Amino acid sequence: GLGVGFFVGVKATAPSMMQTTETYLANQNLMDIKILSTFGFNKKDVKKIEKIKGVEAVVPSYSADLILESSENKPVIKVMAFYDKGSPHADMNKPVLIDGRLPEKENECVIEDIEFIETGYEIGDTVTFAKVSGDTETKDIMKNREFVIVGTVKSPMYLTFDHGTTYV
Repeated sequence: GLGVGFFVGVKATAPSMMQTTETYLANQNLMDIKILSTFGFNKKDVKKIEKIKGVEAVVPSYSADLILESSENKPVIKVMAFYDKGSPHADMNKPVLIDGRLPEKENECVIEDIEFIETGYEIGDTVTFAKVSGDTETKDIMKNREFVIVGTVKSPMYLTFDHGTTYV
């Protein structure tokens, strides 16, 4: 009886879990494909990708792995571009706001909820990235090295605790 009850529960729950996941991913407008390059893409590359049959939108972006200077153990943090409300790409890969607000100025950031817990930062704290990450100077990657945390989010781009590896 216990085995049958367990089987029926799992069988009945699976469609609901699938529908919940599909709704979440659609609401956050999660990308279908991510194309990465260590050298980046130019406008010509983006135009070629836009012409591929079935491509509805191409959202150029950038990310970098940077070392957090203002922490004892100097963890590597993945920094990702954020499109503001005025951008035509603002609805793609929308983070879910957990607490605080989304950035409004170029020296503001949000931090993913899991990193927020692990690093011990609070909303209102300032994070500072090291001058050099790997063999690249931070000023060659980003305009600012210091950011004020204005909120916490959950990213639809990471559905598990695994956030990949880093070269830094």
